[in-house]
Amino acid sequence: MGDQLRQPSVLAAMSVILIALACYVSGVFQITVPVSVGGKEARKEGYVGSVAMGSCGYPQHTVQFWYLAGFVWAQTQHLILGTITIMVIGVGDGIAYLILTSLPSLLKKIPRAGKWMEVFKQAVGFLLLAIAIKLMVALPQGRLEMIL
Repeated sequence: MGDQLRQPSVLAAMSVILIALACYVSGVFQITVPVSVGGKEARKEGYVGSVAMGSCGYPQHTVQFWYLAGFVWAQTQHLILGTITIMVIGVGDGIAYLILTSLPSLLKKIPRAGKWMEVFKQAVGFLLLAIAIKLMVALPQGRLEMIL
C-alpha cells in the first residue's frame, strides 16, 4: 500500500499540481467558465445547469484538496486505519450537509466573504507550496532538476 508515493513520477506530478493549486488560490491565475458555456446553459435546471455553472469557487477547491490529501495519506496506512480515515472523511462531510439542510436558519450565520477570506486563501497557498517542497525534497536529484 502507498507504493505510488515511492515513484518519482508520482511525486513530481503531485508537486507540480500543488504548485499550480497554490498559484490558483493565491490569485496568480484564475479559471473561469466561458460566457458561451455559462450563459444560458447555467440557468437550466438539473445536471446541465450545474455543470455549466461550474464550481462555486475557492471553498470547494480547498475541501477537495483536503479530501485528496486524506485519501493519499490513508493509502499509506494499515488497512484498518485507512478505512477509518476514509469513513471519517465521508461522515464529516455528510454531517455538515445534514445539519445545514435540517436547519436552514444556520446558513445566515455563516460568515460572508471579505478580507479574512483573502488572508485565509493566501495562507492556504503557502501551505500548498510547503507541501509541494516537502514532496520535492523526496525526489531524486536528477528528477528534481527536470522539474525546476
